[in-house]
Amino acid sequence: MALLLAGCLSPVRTLPTPTPWPTPTVSARTLYAVERATLTDEVQFNGEVAPLVWQPLSFRTQGTLGAIHKLEGDTVAAGDLLAELEMPDLTEALQQAQVVLEQAQDNQLENERRRSFALQKAELELRKAEILLETVRRGGDQTAIQIQEIGVQLAQLAVEEQKAAIDPAQQRAITQAQLEIEALQRQIDERRLVAPFDGVVIAVGIDLQGIRSTGTRPQPHTPIPAYTPLLVVAQLQPLLVVATKDTQRIAELTVGQQVTITHYLARDQPFGGEISALPALNSSGAKQPGFQDFLQIAIAPQHPPLKIGDFVQVRLLLAVHADTLVLPDGAVRRFAGRTFVITQDGERERRIDIKTGLETGGQVEVLEGVQEGDLVIGP
Repeated sequence: MALLLAGCLSPVRTLPTPTPWPTPTVSARTLYAVERATLTDEVQFNGEVAPLVWQPLSFRTQGTLGAIHKLEGDTVAAGDLLAELEMPDLTEALQQAQVVLEQAQDNQLENERRRSFALQKAELELRKAEILLETVRRGGDQTAIQIQEIGVQLAQLAVEEQKAAIDPAQQRAITQAQLEIEALQRQIDERRLVAPFDGVVIAVGIDLQGIRSTGTRPQPHTPIPAYTPLLVVAQLQPLLVVATKDTQRIAELTVGQQVTITHYLARDQPFGGEISALPALNSSGAKQPGFQDFLQIAIAPQHPPLKIGDFVQVRLLLAVHADTLVLPDGAVRRFAGRTFVITQDGERERRIDIKTGLETGGQVEVLEGVQEGDLVIGP
């Protein structure tokens, strides 16, 4: 009885619930059909409107800024004074040299006047002697004739003397004063900037790079280094579009290609252009007024209003492949130097090498390997 009771009171063991096996799932495959379409390959990039003719201006000597007479946007005529350095000593010395020159010229003028009077008097004395000679010749007195002939010769010498009576010291004084003025004027010109041609000021600032103003505008008494561009003057016409040498796919561009340009304020008025120059292969570090390091595009005569510094969008059509076989880029596989696709052939899969052509906009042109309507398995 005790054994029976103990067996009844022992705990009941239950078997663990078995873990169910996951049901296999078939991953969804993406199938792409080989289709015919038209592929267009084009390049788009931003450009900037720039002048064809422009020139940075710098002083030929260092100094402190006196004044800037023309600012960005001001129109100028050739020879207009644009800016100058402080140079009170030079301007005062130039004024004094001009006074010295005027005095020397006045002295020469007075001497010329006196010489003119003396010459006229000598010529009258010569005429008088010639008349007296004619008179004594009619009288027949040989002695009187000889004496009067000598008088005529003396009068002729007096005329020649007056003609040659030029004071070399006065001429030297004038020449010296003129040389002094020219030397001072050269020093002043080195401290002045003048417009080289008719145009407009497009940039002002110390050590300008290109055609844009940089930093704050220099104020009077600011030290200015020599040969450092301070202003840029440009002609308003003709204009061109420039783009940096880092422009996307620039290696595929050539001179003479036609482009379409769109101004950001006139998107409904696109206009034409033509690539006129490519960036220089070996550009030097020397500053020079041009865009040797830029892609340059000549603008068609008919275009919406443009001004220097405007940004535009440039579009260039490189190729159009019409009615060609295409696949999405995701359907084409590349591995170990091979380009291939995997096609669905009934229950079987086949790996087929293909030859591709134009690739643009996520589409790949297939030249060889598949036919229109073939189904290609995506990755």
